Amino acid sequence: MAGWLEFYNWKYKGSAQQIDPDPIYARAKMLDGEPTQDGTTLECVLQAAQDLNLISLVDTTSIRHVSAAGVRQALHRYGVILSAFSITDKWSSAAPDGWLAQGGLNQGGHAVVTCGYSIAEAIPWFAIQNSWGDSQGWRGFNRLAPEMFNQQFDYGLVWDFPERS
Repeated sequence: MAGWLEFYNWKYKGSAQQIDPDPIYARAKMLDGEPTQDGTTLECVLQAAQDLNLISLVDTTSIRHVSAAGVRQALHRYGVILSAFSITDKWSSAAPDGWLAQGGLNQGGHAVVTCGYSIAEAIPWFAIQNSWGDSQGWRGFNRLAPEMFNQQFDYGLVWDFPERS
């Protein structure tokens, strides 16, 4: 959610600032009722950001679920997608150019921002921004081959704002 908020603030408010993900995650854990378990839902993360006044209230009728098949279209329409992935231990050792290795042991769910894709290169890829800091991957960004993306992407959320034209 922090990465999504950074995008939103830059695009709609002209403010480029880093957002600390920890308070959002802590509030989301309280909302989902599982404060000692790892992970939370995207819906709880979105509600947490609203509760912390980091974003205005979202009209729940404007929230759209995005499947792997709809990611490219959603990126074109919304710019970024708040995304849930089932990650593996390979995510913690991304290459310096951002590539995530295939395989590994399942580590559970993780939220990131899906922020782009390329079909013009020899190996097509999807881009994500992770919340693990800029020393992970390429300055906090990672690339996944389409097969891996489709295997590990669970769902995404996008929504409209009154500021959109």
